[in-house]
Amino acid sequence: MKGLQKLKMQSEKLKTIDEGLLSLIRDELNVKEIELVDAIKEELSWITKTEGEMKVSLSTEITPALMQEGLLRDFMREIQEKRKKAGLKPQDKIIIYYQGAQNQSQFLEKNREKILKEVIASDLILAANEKFVPQDEVRLGQEKFLLRIEKV
Repeated sequence: MKGLQKLKMQSEKLKTIDEGLLSLIRDELNVKEIELVDAIKEELSWITKTEGEMKVSLSTEITPALMQEGLLRDFMREIQEKRKKAGLKPQDKIIIYYQGAQNQSQFLEKNREKILKEVIASDLILAANEKFVPQDEVRLGQEKFLLRIEKV
């Protein structure tokens, strides 16, 4: 699931809510920001629910930044699944080879350091030659690309 931008909460009981609890709610609901407000008004791109004296409103707008973040998480999840299928241990370093459209390559290179750190990889390599043998075809957004991982 891609994260959402913002949650608004209205309730007298929430005025003294602990930051730790807010952090837990933020993590569990996968939102970037929680705003405690005195009143919630109906807005486009927001879902609002009321139960008892509590009212919450969740922004459903997927911004370009949130979309990019979701694509990055999806890519890293694919890599982790490939690691698991290959029987690799969490501490095993890998090299990631890929082929894809130019915008995919730019996206992966832009997020290179985060990807390498998160999936415990030593390199992320654009496989530009025809001798590249992919393990899998994977989707990144609407486009497909080819992927291969190897243990270092």
